[in-house]
Parts: sequence; structure tokens; C-alpha cells
Amino acid sequence: MVREGLAQPVMFLMSDHRGESDPEGARITSNFRSIFGRSAEGRRLQIVIRGGNHYLFSDDRILKSHMLLRTLRALGVLGMDGRRQLAVTVHSLHSFFDEYLMGAGSARREILSSLYPEIQAFE
Repeated sequence: MVREGLAQPVMFLMSDHRGESDPEGARITSNFRSIFGRSAEGRRLQIVIRGGNHYLFSDDRILKSHMLLRTLRALGVLGMDGRRQLAVTVHSLHSFFDEYLMGAGSARREILSSLYPEIQAFE
């Protein structure tokens, strides 16, 4: 995938990585750009959830631990409420699949909504 990209529709749903500069993050960003850049135009979409965090893309029971959430917030790791991030994620996935599986319209247009200003979409 890194060398050839993808022919089928693809959406990358990402947390907010602004300000990150560690070597692992740089490698991941490089691989992402390679896959995205080689994937078919008009059939690729990158969604960034501003204020989103990798740890909140799940509804895993451990993430609902109040102690863990308070600790992550105190450390500045969390920028968004977990329920809000899940709502934004569900909206993005539904919009993408409605477009590419049901041909309902433009995924990018449907994903960008005043209800979810955290969403930033790139094609």
C-alpha cells in the first residue's frame, strides 16, 4: 500500500496531530502521505478531527474509567470529550459509506457539517 496506494475508495480518519514532531510520528506521516498520494483521486478522503485524540476512537470500557480520563486530561493528552469524538467519528463513517456504498452524494460535502465543526476534510 505504501508503494502503490489503493484503487478502492479509502478514508483515513485521523486524530489531531498538530504539533507532533517525534520520529515515530514522522514515519507514520510519511507512510500516510505515500498511501494517500498514490490512491485514486476522487476516491480518497482524509478526515482530521481537530482536538481529537487517538485514545478516544474506541468505546473500549477501559477508556470510560474516570480516573484514567482525569489523568489523561491533566496531562493535556485529551482535547475533546470522548462521547463527542465518537459522535464525530460515526457521522464521518456514515457519510463516507453512504457515498461509496450507496452513491448518495459527495462524501466530503456530507461529512462537512455545521453540526461537527471539528471535522477537517481533504481530498
